[in-house]
Amino acid sequence: MQPFNQSKVLIFKLITISLFCPLIFVLSASFCMADGKKDFQDAENLWQQNLLEPSAKLYKKAIKSGELTKEQLITAHYNMAINYFFSDPRGVIIEIDSIIKLQPKNGDAFALRADAWSMLAEDELALADWKKAIKINPKDSISYNNRSIFYEKRGDFELAIMDLEKYIQLEPDEEGRKADLARLKDKMEKKQNKEQKMIQVTS
Repeated sequence: MQPFNQSKVLIFKLITISLFCPLIFVLSASFCMADGKKDFQDAENLWQQNLLEPSAKLYKKAIKSGELTKEQLITAHYNMAINYFFSDPRGVIIEIDSIIKLQPKNGDAFALRADAWSMLAEDELALADWKKAIKINPKDSISYNNRSIFYEKRGDFELAIMDLEKYIQLEPDEEGRKADLARLKDKMEKKQNKEQKMIQVTS
């Protein structure tokens, strides 16, 4: 009878395991969910302390958990993009692409991606994204300012002046940029005078 009793005990153990395994799986999944939310909150706390690198690692972990809300995903991707900005412009673009898939009319995302394209000398892509950012948010002063700087570097002083004037209109307390506007107008005048002289010489 002893072998029979041992078999009964073994069967009982197997049945018990089969009953509790799904429960264990559910409990472990719930812990993962809690971890994803906690990682996000910890990342937010680090972000508030300007600890960008460690916060980016936690944001990435939180995203992988698959348990973040749409708004939390957008925040995580955006802050990761900011973290990558000076070291990895292509990393910025990858994060911003994820945001635009979630929220196609996110003006801040287009503005940041435009700056990244500009850093990579992808001029037409940068201009296209600045245009979209301003269309979504006509009061996006930063996009006007950054596009003005872009145009000045390219020697398009007239366009640079137009954007800078719009920026100053939106940000009237920016005295430094008012001085830059006067300097730009002077550069444009000198360029126009030079072009006029060349026309006179060749005619």
